[in-house]
Amino acid sequence: MLTTKKKFDHSREKVRLRAIANLLYLLINIYGLPETKKRMKKIDGKEFIIRFPALNGAITYKISGDQMVPYIGESKGAIGRLTFKVKEEKIMETIEQVIKMPGNNTGFLRLVFKYLLTGKIGFGGAMISTMRFVKSIMLGKHEMYKIEKTLRESKNGGI
Repeated sequence: MLTTKKKFDHSREKVRLRAIANLLYLLINIYGLPETKKRMKKIDGKEFIIRFPALNGAITYKISGDQMVPYIGESKGAIGRLTFKVKEEKIMETIEQVIKMPGNNTGFLRLVFKYLLTGKIGFGGAMISTMRFVKSIMLGKHEMYKIEKTLRESKNGGI
C-alpha cells in the first residue's frame, strides 16, 4: 500500500515525465529541421523508449510519418532505447545539452564522447534506428539556437 508521501512522489515523477515528453514533442514537431523530418520518415512506425531511472519511469515515442507521438510508460514493441543515467537534478540540463547539439555525425560523436562513454547516457536496441532517433532530437543546427548563441555572446561582451 502506498503512503501519502510515496503517492505524491510518484505523481511528481509522472508530471516531470509528461513535461519532458511534451517538451520533446513540441521541439521536434514544431522546430524540426528538414533533415530531421527526412530522418524520421526512415524510422516511421517504430517505437523508441527514453528511460529515466532517477524518475522511475520512461517515455515511449512512436514515430508516425515525420511526427513523434509520446506515451508515458514502456512499450513492449520498442526497437531502441535511450537511458538518461543522471541524477534527477541534472536531467533537464542534460536533455537541453543533447537537444542543442547538431544532428549530424560530428554532433553525434560529441554526444558519444561526452555522454555515452562517461556513462551519463546509454543506448540499446537496433543501433542504426536508435542513432537516427537520437539525431532527430538533436536540433543544434536550428536558427533559434544560433540566435541564442549570438545573444549570449553579445551579453557576455563578445566572449
